[in-house]
Amino acid sequence: MPVRERRERMNHALHLIVPEDNGPGSPGRGPAGVTLEEGLAAAALAAGDFPALLRHCSAIVQQTPEHYEAWFNLGYARHKTGEEEDAEFAYRQAHRLAPERPEPLLNLGILRHPHDAEQAALLYEHALALDPGSGPALWNLALIMEQRGNRERAVELCRRLLESMPDQEELWFKVGVLEMDRGEWAQGRIAFEECLRYQPDWAEAKMNRALACRHLGLTEEARRGLEQAVELKPDLAEAWIALAAQACDSGHLATAMAARQRLDELGHNKPELTFNLALAFEREGRNEEAKQLYCEAVMERPTFAAALLNLGHMLESEGNREQALECWKRALE
Repeated sequence: MPVRERRERMNHALHLIVPEDNGPGSPGRGPAGVTLEEGLAAAALAAGDFPALLRHCSAIVQQTPEHYEAWFNLGYARHKTGEEEDAEFAYRQAHRLAPERPEPLLNLGILRHPHDAEQAALLYEHALALDPGSGPALWNLALIMEQRGNRERAVELCRRLLESMPDQEELWFKVGVLEMDRGEWAQGRIAFEECLRYQPDWAEAKMNRALACRHLGLTEEARRGLEQAVELKPDLAEAWIALAAQACDSGHLATAMAARQRLDELGHNKPELTFNLALAFEREGRNEEAKQLYCEAVMERPTFAAALLNLGHMLESEGNREQALECWKRALE
């Protein structure tokens, strides 16, 4: 399973209030045709002063009820100040006034996303119908598709976003994770290679690429990638676990034991790893070490049936029939 990176939903706001120009000299307007309230609202938005933005936009829509930008930014201000119902009303007013604009639909989707992902998805789809290249809508809809388990659609949306943002390593990382989740190991490997082209020292990306290589049968490439990952990030437990498993499979027992020791230090060692090490030592004919590891696996988990069964077989082969029977009895409990 690839390591995932978390990222918040992308937001969008209209950062300028652009009033209709009624011509120079209109009552209450400055030289550029901007009213005092519009200028104050623009300044509040630029400063991130949302209570002030709320006041000025409220005054504008009272004076000019058909003012699209004021309704939109009023929605944004109410959203930022936690007044979600009022924000939704304002965004819907903006949408009514300019149904061809994607921004109100996008921000309605962002507003609904934490509470109703289904409705948010419909709003993002509507926004994309108006603006197929909307980055926030593509990303947020991809997150919903991933949550639904529709990884094929999530990949398609992320790849559409990459058309306009090809140098975004986080997007390549997400595509790699989604492709690996779908079992598309070759595509996952390519995505993580692109990710590493833009951020060469990303340990999780190196680890995920190595995991893809392992599934493609590129064992040496996988081993090198995992070693690079733990060199970059020595506390990356998932990479140590994968390196231990890789080493067990390939017979590199010294590497596997070193990985187990590091996992012990990190508090991430698991009985399954100890058991797999025991199997690897047994395959190599190193039975004393294998028996010791089976014992350790049982100490780590006293009810570990497979370890108890194998330990019993080893004890029986040494002539310790009574101890073997005790292990088998415990395995069957």
